Amino acid sequence: MDDVLITTGAGTLISGKKALQDYIKRASGPKMYWIRTPEEIKVNPESKLAWETGTWKGYFEDSDKPVVGGNYSAQWTKKSGIWLIQSQLFVTLTLE
Repeated sequence: MDDVLITTGAGTLISGKKALQDYIKRASGPKMYWIRTPEEIKVNPESKLAWETGTWKGYFEDSDKPVVGGNYSAQWTKKSGIWLIQSQLFVTLTLE
């Protein structure tokens, strides 16, 4: 999806697929992965939109101990029968 919008846990705003690709390429330091745990999902089949909210944790690639975490919300949209994330907001609330 070309019109993606993301606010990172540190507050960086990323607008567009190209900007997201550039952000990922510029990332330095050890690789990390994130696990999102949804707490609520609401779907409107008529508008083909959905809302998801929950908590997230970030881990270094070679570890199972979280080093960062917080809350998130995501807007999903259904395009050509496939659910895609349109926008996401991450807020970092814990540093471990």
